[in-house]
Amino acid sequence: MTSRIKASLSAIALVLFTGGPAAAESISAAAFHSKVVSLYSFEPRTLGKESLQAKSNELDEFWSFAKANVQEVLPLLRSELGNPSNSSFFFYDGAKL
Repeated sequence: MTSRIKASLSAIALVLFTGGPAAAESISAAAFHSKVVSLYSFEPRTLGKESLQAKSNELDEFWSFAKANVQEVLPLLRSELGNPSNSSFFFYDGAKL
């Protein structure tokens, strides 16, 4: 993947994740938690092929954003991984980082 495509994807993820072009460091713990809950409130076995692919794309954007903004996201991610109310699927994905 070229750096131009990566930059475009990061920009798209930033807009999707934060709701606008604000700096990543302005992400609040509450906003991050809401995003985790909204992304991981599903059961893969209940989704059809197209829905599963769409959800996979959403998750890829989220994790691409997290990897591109490690300084800002890592403390939030650690906090979410310590929250027992989150989805086990989130714990699996989060632990892979």
